[in-house]
Amino acid sequence: MKGIQDIIAEQITEMPDPGITVVIPFKASAAKGNELQYALRAWDKHFPGCRIAIIGDSLPWFGKEILHIPMDTVSDNPQIDVAHKMAAAIASDLIPQDFIWSNDDIYTLCPITLADIVTLKAHGKLSAKGLAEGLYRKNADRTLKALKEAGIDEPYDFATHTPVALGKNLLSEVLHKFKCLDEGHLVYSLYANYFFVQAGYRPTITYNDARGSIVAAVYRANPDADLLKKAFETRKWINNNDGGWKAVEPYLQKLFPDKCRFEK
Repeated sequence: MKGIQDIIAEQITEMPDPGITVVIPFKASAAKGNELQYALRAWDKHFPGCRIAIIGDSLPWFGKEILHIPMDTVSDNPQIDVAHKMAAAIASDLIPQDFIWSNDDIYTLCPITLADIVTLKAHGKLSAKGLAEGLYRKNADRTLKALKEAGIDEPYDFATHTPVALGKNLLSEVLHKFKCLDEGHLVYSLYANYFFVQAGYRPTITYNDARGSIVAAVYRANPDADLLKKAFETRKWINNNDGGWKAVEPYLQKLFPDKCRFEK
């Protein structure tokens, strides 16, 4: 007779359902290198059986197993552009009702289950973020104001730059209620606060720095070498911005040297 530990072990090692679709928005001109290629190799290795859908630009190496939905950039405001790509995912019959949303610079570093993705993760309470006059700050401020007007006095910051689970109906409601196709918002922070925090759910708090265990973010070319090595060895995901690409690239080359089924 199976004990509780056996049942838990089976759940932890369960392979993802082949119908799970990972949707990634992609703007080729914004890429600093082969981020998307390594991201897909990581998905194939650590979340085998998933489908990949790319909304936006295509690259010559895209294989037949990538579902590509062509779409031009519609706004210089990244969060508005992302909202339009989310709307394209909602409209596509090829994307299932529930799907995973990720990015081209998010790399999965170990085997994961759907539970790892579905778990609500936040950086703490939502506050002013980014450069004072930057677009991201304005989008974050607009998000905070919208959530407070919706009755959520202390919303969380869900922009952890990790994969998240979305449902088409709920996402459509958020995009339209908060006018995300016209004004820049942090869409997933709207989504998770409006539907989950407001209902009493509490997120797991994540840290990008040495305190964290789930995700690490690399934002410069010369991070602490020991911390970076430890992050690659212990975190579930790592991500980078333009400044951090050169620091993570050697690790990704070593971890994911071979082509995957999503490449020609």
